[in-house]
Order: sequence, then structure tokens, then C-alpha cells
Amino acid sequence: MKITGNLMNHPMNRQAYQNRFKRQNALKGLFNSFRSQMSNTRPSQEKLFEESEEIGAKSEEGNDKARDDCVFCAIVSGRSPIRHIVFQDDTSLAFLDKRPVFLGHSLLIPRNHYETIHDLPEDLITPIFSKVQLLAEAVERGVHAEGTFIAINNRISQSVPHLHIHVIPRKSGDGLRGFFWPRQKYESEEQMKEIADSIKKSFDEIQNSQDH
Repeated sequence: MKITGNLMNHPMNRQAYQNRFKRQNALKGLFNSFRSQMSNTRPSQEKLFEESEEIGAKSEEGNDKARDDCVFCAIVSGRSPIRHIVFQDDTSLAFLDKRPVFLGHSLLIPRNHYETIHDLPEDLITPIFSKVQLLAEAVERGVHAEGTFIAINNRISQSVPHLHIHVIPRKSGDGLRGFFWPRQKYESEEQMKEIADSIKKSFDEIQNSQDH
């Protein structure tokens, strides 16, 4: 069978092409809008933790991988104190994100400075991610969530160039879609403290039950 003429002139093909063009333009507009929103709302490292307090016992003494310009290294050392820690040990530290996707959204960081997951030494993978596992369960229990969303950004969308793992509580119908992360604020320091204390209590209970 010989086909002649321009296939795009066929009404069905022309309509399909127009629909595809409209979808591409819509997606392009959505992406540009999201990129503009992120560039306007992304907080500086200093602003994220401007009101935090002394963490006390743990410091980066002897940590030759600390960086003076890293806000998370400053938190580990106590130079930039932070409130609402939910867990800490010799290798990692976890605390509430001040601008959570959902209340209880926590960050876990290694104490030493590693920019991305690719830089994390093999001997720290188990110590770090075993604590992520515990933190996910503690967040679920602490805020009565149905599940969690665990994520890592490597360079792209990584607001602080120090490896950090997001543990975000989820509930059915919570409205989170894809990789659009609308942020919110806690109503007060008291609310933030109450949630942090609840997660910390759950974390300690889980850890103690595993130790026995």
C-alpha cells in the first residue's frame, strides 16, 4: 500500500499533534513556575538555624573533615547551636527541620563532613542508615503517622552541602505529590519541642527494646 501526502494533514493526526504540543507547553510552564518558586523561597543556610541553641555534650573535636563554611558542621561543633535534637551518637545527629513538609519532618546527618552519599565511607553506611531506620519508626510513632518518606538530595536541590537524610511523616491523603515539597512552619517553639520530645521518646524506646 502506497501512502501519499502529508500525514499531519489528516484530521486525527493533526489533532493528536496539537494535543501533544499543548501538553508540552503546560509541562514547561509548570516546571518554570516551580523553578521560580524554589529560587524565591529556598532559605539560606544561616536562616535555617538562626535561633538554635547549644547542643552540649557532642562536639567535632578531632574531626578533620569539618568545614568552617558548613552550617551542619557548625551545628555538630556547637558553634551554631540548634534546638530540638531527637537523637545523637558518635557518628550521627538528628533534629527537626525548622521548615517541615509535615510536622515531625526530621534530618539525620553524619557528624563528619561528607557532601553527598557518594562521599560517605563504607564503614559508616551501616551506622548511619541503621539510625535512619530507627528514626523512621520513631517519627511514625512520635507523630502518629501511617508511614514515612525518606529522601536524599545529592547536589541538585541540596540546600546544605553536607549529607542529610530527610525523614518525613506521611498519612493517606496528605496531599504530597511527586517532588513538590510545600513547606510550613511550626505554630510555636512549644509545639516544636513537644513533637521533638515525642519522637525522641519513641526513638529511645525502640533502641532500648533492641538492646534487650
